[in-house]
Amino acid sequence: MKDGYFYFPIEPLREKYEDNEQVRPSVIIPVISKNGKQFEVALYADAQTIYFCRIKVPNMKENKISEEDAEIINILKEHLLSVLRLTYDRDVSMPALNFWTFLGPTEKMGLSLEVEQFLNKNYQINADNIRNVYVNTFKIRNQIRLLSDSQDRRIPLQYRFLSLYKILELEFRQKGKWETPDFAEFIARFEPLFKEKCMPRKKLVNYIHELRDKCAHIKSNKNVVGVTELNPKERAEVDKFLPVFIQICTTLIKEKHGGIDFVTTNPNLPRKVFPYGP
Repeated sequence: MKDGYFYFPIEPLREKYEDNEQVRPSVIIPVISKNGKQFEVALYADAQTIYFCRIKVPNMKENKISEEDAEIINILKEHLLSVLRLTYDRDVSMPALNFWTFLGPTEKMGLSLEVEQFLNKNYQINADNIRNVYVNTFKIRNQIRLLSDSQDRRIPLQYRFLSLYKILELEFRQKGKWETPDFAEFIARFEPLFKEKCMPRKKLVNYIHELRDKCAHIKSNKNVVGVTELNPKERAEVDKFLPVFIQICTTLIKEKHGGIDFVTTNPNLPRKVFPYGP
């Protein structure tokens, strides 16, 4: 049996993260789950700044998180974030970056991690495209905001999905009703991509509405309305489908409101993580 340690950095990111006998948590909070397992929430901080949290999962049978434990981790993390916004910094956030390790009874903690920035010397800011997109999309700035929100990892996953769903509603839904022929014709173009990347046995148009209901009416496994997060199974579904949905909505905006070109993320921003040491 091993213990799993799951780490969630708190912004702003640091260049280095360590957890060992010399670097100890500033706060340790034991949490007993309903099935009697003792989890542990720990915060690492210097005198004035909290920089990451660690959630310990005891007695793991393999180096793989179960759905039940993943749901508990998510609950503990979300509650911690809420508490920190009330007791530490109301703007505190956790980036879409996490890391983990598994240790047996006799193994010592020796986690070391670096976050490094690599510059692509061939990359150049496309000033003309920024200017053109700004001008040509001003009349549809609400759709552009929704598309932008869908790619903002600081926003909870279900709201990112619902932002894309709203784009479809703005384009294809009138007076509470979907313009079925136009909507079905457009969506059908992406059926092969959807079957390849996501659900080969489901129909795309039905799946979009199905995920919309899950995101708009969050429920736990016990059919209790949730607070801010999907359960792990539904989160995995939405996370897998989101890139396809972004492509669908990006294509829709490009074709209906021509003269614009969206580009991918600037590769020069610090996003890569490199572990070193044990």
